Amino acid sequence: MVFAPILKPTTWNGESSRDMRDIAKPFNAAESIGAACLALTGSNAMKTELQRLFLEEVQKNFDFLPPRFKGPFVSEGYCSLKAVFFGDNLAIELVLDEREDDISCYIARVINGELAPHGFVGPNGKRVRGLLRHLLREHGIRGNLSVPVAGLSLKERIPVTLAGLARILREYGLMILNDDPEFLDFQSKR
Repeated sequence: MVFAPILKPTTWNGESSRDMRDIAKPFNAAESIGAACLALTGSNAMKTELQRLFLEEVQKNFDFLPPRFKGPFVSEGYCSLKAVFFGDNLAIELVLDEREDDISCYIARVINGELAPHGFVGPNGKRVRGLLRHLLREHGIRGNLSVPVAGLSLKERIPVTLAGLARILREYGLMILNDDPEFLDFQSKR
């Protein structure tokens, strides 16, 4: 599958210079990892082996996403790496957090072509982001949303977790894959 270029979509204080979807162009996966390395570190050597593995697995496992989702766009934070696929209304954020020893998937709102500001609720009180599995549970999904990773190191968990998250999205995330903006508006009736 051909992916959009990997670029830094926003600064870590939430500022952004332009809409990433407007600058997307196709290229091959091998070049994209090199581009990410160059964008993140100023050289073609990744800061960590885990980051390289994470990007390779993101590209391998999320190649099923519909063409409306552009990316992955990559940004780096302190001990973390984020790969984001942008739709018109929703974004899929995959996060490797080496400090917390965690891999997460968030679904975020796209507002005026930009990723919603950091946090889970926007200034207007509307949800702008949530963890994939929690959101699916709120929507009443009772299927298998678990990814068995007990006892595995972070390096071993990266491919297992990303494959599991891709499976969950394919099996239960139709509203997300359809880029339905109402997915984040849903309120559980608990």
